[in-house]
Amino acid sequence: MVNSARSLTNNQATGQKALFVNPGFTKRIIGLKDEESEALLQLLFKHISQSQDIQVRVKWDDQTVSLWDNRVTAHTAISDYDVDGEKEGLRHGFRITTLAEKPVGLDGLESIW
Repeated sequence: MVNSARSLTNNQATGQKALFVNPGFTKRIIGLKDEESEALLQLLFKHISQSQDIQVRVKWDDQTVSLWDNRVTAHTAISDYDVDGEKEGLRHGFRITTLAEKPVGLDGLESIW
């Protein structure tokens, strides 16, 4: 089975162009040699995960709510708090996913799922 998602897309809510790559889903860039695809993807994955100027850190309390648009956001939880501590304790989260359109590439072609 082959899945193909458009890596260059327009955010249909804002009209802005976006690069949609994710190490869990993006395995190669069609049209590039395997070694070129791998090198470019590794560069992008490193940029996404290690660029501190594009990160948001949340200072949690019992009233915190955090929302993001998965179409243009990479997210991860960082274990930098004391789960046994009285002030920090465990965090509890819910994932809510809205219905949205399939990603459409800059060429107008939809992703294949």
